[in-house]
Amino acid sequence: MSYEQFWEGDPTIAKHYLKAYKIEEERTDWILWKLGVYGYEALCDVSPVLHAFAKKGTKPLPFAEKPLFIKDSLMETAKEKEEKEKKEIENERLKAEIKFNAWAKAIGKKFNKEETK
Repeated sequence: MSYEQFWEGDPTIAKHYLKAYKIEEERTDWILWKLGVYGYEALCDVSPVLHAFAKKGTKPLPFAEKPLFIKDSLMETAKEKEEKEKKEIENERLKAEIKFNAWAKAIGKKFNKEETK
């Protein structure tokens, strides 16, 4: 916030700048916390090797395959998305087939009752 904005501008501007500052502080805190989680995870993965009495041939745990905080839907490849869509389409087709068969069976029963009368 500039000097002119503070002394000569609308007083509500200061309130909005304070709110923006608090949001940025919260975001920075979240980023630093995630950085700490990744560092902790890396140290835990390599800790078997760093142990003073570790046996020969001890290996660290494998590096994480995907980020910890990104939703799986963002990490899907095009092939995985295509397979997921195909499964959804197949499920919908099967549901429609089941409903149609139930409807056809109900209609068949109705006509059989009418024929016997």
